[in-house]
Amino acid sequence: MEQSKQNSIDGVAENISALFKIYPVLKEIWVYTNEIAKSSKILVAHNPRHMMWDAKTAEIIYSTELELNKSEEIGQANIKLIVAAALLHDIGAYLGEYKLHDITGQKHIMSTDFLSKFFGSIRKNLIDMDEIEKIATIVGEHNNYQQSTIESKILYDADTLNKAGIHGIFQSFNIQKEFGVNLLKVAQRMVDGVKKKLDSNYYYTLAAKKQDQSMGEHGLGGLETTQIYWENVLDILNERKYISADGILRPNKEIRLFNNEKSIQAEAFMRLGLQYGS
Repeated sequence: MEQSKQNSIDGVAENISALFKIYPVLKEIWVYTNEIAKSSKILVAHNPRHMMWDAKTAEIIYSTELELNKSEEIGQANIKLIVAAALLHDIGAYLGEYKLHDITGQKHIMSTDFLSKFFGSIRKNLIDMDEIEKIATIVGEHNNYQQSTIESKILYDADTLNKAGIHGIFQSFNIQKEFGVNLLKVAQRMVDGVKKKLDSNYYYTLAAKKQDQSMGEHGLGGLETTQIYWENVLDILNERKYISADGILRPNKEIRLFNNEKSIQAEAFMRLGLQYGS
């Protein structure tokens, strides 16, 4: 991947640092997220690093959308709520089952345990209960296809971009490790999930659509690149007779699939016109 594409994401760390200074409670939230992660299970995909990536990306979307779209909705967006929710959006994955992590996170943010941690900030008027309730709602909606606020839409777009292009492909490798599933299962999950987004109006903001185009390869958009990569994986598994006609892993193929996983990934990249790890 071209270095300039990655810099468009990584280069905004200074913007997040600036927001930490403007809104000190954001830094407190970031510290809290890391404390929860350190005291719980190890996650390689839905971890603080990912949550910070989404926060950085959401800030890019917000700033760019203000320039591209002069609508009243974006003008009323609250960057403090957006970044706070991004830094907390997957915290539920540490507190319960992943499939319910959005709702678990939402409930936790409204819990006595969470509120007691931020009682000092509430007393100092660094954050209020109305803002905390809105952050909880954004976290609870981040996996939904329907978003109720502009803040939710921006976080949804940022989290969707996390699945786009080369970055998204490697993030899905982390998802595979985190869930402990084989290459076939993660390929099927990614093809189905990305297809649903491609079939819908998969970005709310013009800024996210623009970012997606910068994350793609060979004229493709970012999500299109991800989709084609995982379709390539399924094609290879079918060609090598790992899977039956109904998409099920053939008996006694599990160990062989595990041993040949890297070569399959490399060939899928090659079919995209890329080298493995590029």
